[in-house]
Amino acid sequence: MGMAIRPRLRRELGFTYRYHRGLVPNEHARKDGPTMHYKDQVHLDFYNESTQSWFILRYLNDSVGQDTEIT
Repeated sequence: MGMAIRPRLRRELGFTYRYHRGLVPNEHARKDGPTMHYKDQVHLDFYNESTQSWFILRYLNDSVGQDTEIT
C-alpha cells in the first residue's frame, strides 16, 4: 500500500515521506543536566519551496497551537 502512495504524493502534493529515529530531549531533566531519548519520527521531504509553502498554508493553519514541527 505504501509503495502506491509515494509516487502520488510526489506527483500531486510535491513531497515524499521517510521514517527517521531521532534524538529528542526528555521532558523532565535530571539534576546533572538534560537527557535525551530516541523517538520514531516521520519527515516530509519537499521538492521545492512553493509546494512546502502550499502545504503549510493548507494543512498546518488548522493545527495552530498543536505540537506540529516542520523539519
